[in-house]
Amino acid sequence: MANSSADNGRICKAVIVDLLPMLESSLREAMMQSKLRFDSSSIPKSIAKLYEMIACERSLDHKESHKQSILLLKATVYSKIYAYPFSLVPDYYLEIFADSCILLGILGIKDNIQAKSIEEVQEEFFKCVDIGLIVAGQLISNRRRQIVEDLATAFRNYDRSNLQLNEGDKLCSDEVKNQICQRYSHHIQRHMQVLTRPSHIDFEKYIESFQKSKRRRTETLQESDSGLVVEPLYLKGVAEQWPAFKKWNCVNYLLMALNNGLRLVPIEIGDSYVSERWSQQIMPFRKVLSSWIDNVKGESIDERNIYYLAQYDLLTQIPFLRKDILVPDYVFCDFSTSEYGTNRRKGNVSINSWVGPEGTISPLHTDAHDNILVQVVGYKYVRLYSRTLTKYQMYPISNSKKKEAEGNLDSSETIDMSNTSSVELEKGCFGAFFGDEDVSHLAELGDDFDFNAFSKLRERIDPKRIYREKYDKFPWESDYFECILGPGDALFIPCGWWHYVKSLSPSFSVSFWF
Repeated sequence: MANSSADNGRICKAVIVDLLPMLESSLREAMMQSKLRFDSSSIPKSIAKLYEMIACERSLDHKESHKQSILLLKATVYSKIYAYPFSLVPDYYLEIFADSCILLGILGIKDNIQAKSIEEVQEEFFKCVDIGLIVAGQLISNRRRQIVEDLATAFRNYDRSNLQLNEGDKLCSDEVKNQICQRYSHHIQRHMQVLTRPSHIDFEKYIESFQKSKRRRTETLQESDSGLVVEPLYLKGVAEQWPAFKKWNCVNYLLMALNNGLRLVPIEIGDSYVSERWSQQIMPFRKVLSSWIDNVKGESIDERNIYYLAQYDLLTQIPFLRKDILVPDYVFCDFSTSEYGTNRRKGNVSINSWVGPEGTISPLHTDAHDNILVQVVGYKYVRLYSRTLTKYQMYPISNSKKKEAEGNLDSSETIDMSNTSSVELEKGCFGAFFGDEDVSHLAELGDDFDFNAFSKLRERIDPKRIYREKYDKFPWESDYFECILGPGDALFIPCGWWHYVKSLSPSFSVSFWF
């Protein structure tokens, strides 16, 4: 086995050495094209000159002066980026920062490919490159992404030979389904409409049913309506044919896809972004995955160590995973966006991943987009409140939250929280989904009344009753739908609907905003 691993390592090194000249040339050409575009912008001349000088190098050789020039470029644009709120950083600074990270990553491979192990070489490469990919995000051209992916593929082929993809831990075990049914399923009281693997025509007919209802209501009242109020829809089985449905529950497959788990990803720390101890950090996926597995095995993890990869375009950073999914046809359906009060363009889809352990929470909030939330692995509880409810009833947070992020380029930027409700459902709702599963059987016991369990329930009643009084206009017992979102299923969340999401198990979800 040791000899086989060594042989694989030598083969991987030979492949990478052959790739580097072509990838280096491709990156240099891409930089020169960017330089022509930068000439017409307000980029400082000193940065533009340094960028051009580096782009014109004949080869990323071992000259220390060349490496120092790249480090100087990276440090200079880093300081420029840090001077702005992140949302206002000029695009060219982000692009140059990403280019400097990719250049340093390639130079690191050339310096170390013969002296160090493949594991060490790829760890150093991704530690450098992924920061650039994360910071620049959608601004990185496909050409640059392909350069990184070509090297990632070479490393991945080595990792694949050393991982048993059909063995090992599962992100969500086979016993979880039965546990979910026993603990939670009978607690769903306010069901929504369900369609099993509907076609895009079926989906459009669903939307049209509300459009017809609106027209009838408007004619009856003889006045204009405030907008089309389409209700959420449970889409059963729509992702069961995805390759991801079978592959993503395998921990070894995820490790292989993310280059032995060495790829860096942005992580939220804490069970919810409204928590006082919530923060953000960039870390290797392997560390995150290890934390989730420890959580499954019942090892102690406090709130500060709940790692959640939330609302992040992981599939663009890792194209290997992108091929495992299909964009649902529903996002291309033709219905009037003006009635939704949003300016979305048909076919303009934003894909985000949500990966985390049991217990992660997205607090009650709204989004400015229609959403198809697909559950690939595990289970989530979702509660939705109508977009017709007023701010007076939903208590949106009026202030902003400051980012406190280790590894984030701008820790002083504030986040607008006005789309999030101040109401924390865990503090005011009863039932198994909100920590009361140990006493949920009381109503069925009859003569065999469990006084110890009743005492536990009574200890919770008063604090929750007091909390409800604080938000007395909130519709605690009405105006909502709820569901347990399971593997292979999806949920259509119309624009403007308030929704609360809690993972009931380790979970991997993909959202499609459109």
